[in-house]
Amino acid sequence: CIIILKILIIQMEQEKGTQIQKLLIPNGLLSVHSFEQYFYFLKENRGFYLAYLTASSGGNITSRLMDTFLHTQNIPSSDRVRYQMLFFMAGLKSIAHNWLLNDCQVPIRLLAEIAYDQYSALFG
Repeated sequence: CIIILKILIIQMEQEKGTQIQKLLIPNGLLSVHSFEQYFYFLKENRGFYLAYLTASSGGNITSRLMDTFLHTQNIPSSDRVRYQMLFFMAGLKSIAHNWLLNDCQVPIRLLAEIAYDQYSALFG
């Protein structure tokens, strides 16, 4: 029963991860708009993401997003870049989780601007 549950979680991570990649990194570019689309998607799928982010320590979605971003931006992988991405993704996950926990009270535009500003400060 636990093995079946783990398989289902992995399948859901893959499905949702692909959707998030398409929203966050359309044409290989991150923007305030793409972050807005990400937060709208989380809100629309609130039940799943609240449970997932509560139980997750990173998961396949984060790893796949990082790898896709590095590849689409032609950023050479290095320890420094990898840890900067981990830092950024952990912050984005924390913002998303807290926002969902608080019933999505903060405007999506504000969260998108914060996420983009932090991304730009690290990689701009």
